[in-house]
Amino acid sequence: MIKSINIKDFALIQDIDINFFDGLTVLTGETGAGKSIILESLHLLFAKRSDQEMIRHGKDRAIVSGVFSLNKVQQELFDLPEEIFISREIDKSGRHKISINNQVTTLGRLKEITETIGSIHSQNDTFLLLDNNEYLNFIDQVDQKEVTKLLSNYLISRSNYLDLKKHLEKIKQKKQSDIEQKDFLQYQIEELNSFNLVLGEKEELELSYEKLKHFDKISNSLKETYYELDNNVNIALLYN
Repeated sequence: MIKSINIKDFALIQDIDINFFDGLTVLTGETGAGKSIILESLHLLFAKRSDQEMIRHGKDRAIVSGVFSLNKVQQELFDLPEEIFISREIDKSGRHKISINNQVTTLGRLKEITETIGSIHSQNDTFLLLDNNEYLNFIDQVDQKEVTKLLSNYLISRSNYLDLKKHLEKIKQKKQSDIEQKDFLQYQIEELNSFNLVLGEKEELELSYEKLKHFDKISNSLKETYYELDNNVNIALLYN
């Protein structure tokens, strides 16, 4: 994270200090106020090749320096302290000096370090967000502890989501089952209503059923009784 930047004799800027704090910092101003010059200075600190034409008129050299804080991963990766001081010096004679914590270094080394500190985007750079190949680069710029925390939170949220999704599916299935059961019960009610049932009808039907069940036996018994009666009557008449 950038903490401050100092610009001396760079383009139109004579000498300026800018301090940055946690959160969002916005630089505003009218056209020509120098916003693009500050951005160009940041480009230098982020390993852009220098240009002698950017030295302020009447001066022999321009100096852009900045203070940055590194996370633990960056410190271990580059063997650097938590806070580093980067300086770029442009000389009209052609001598361009790059230093980190007052130790002269190369443009390649500076680029390797600053690529992990942050990035500068123009208007069209937002299209990188649509490039799958850039996703790992974005993640690599985040503190690993923060990544682990985010991943842990994601896994917990994902687990909760899957549990809730499973519970929702059960509710949907239960709802569908209840609808089907309701339809079946409604069908049964309509069937029963179509029979025009009355109170006590069951007992009457059961009695009728019992009679009908023994109809043949009763009928045969009656026939035998009639037969016996008829014969007995005829015999009685003969003896008389």
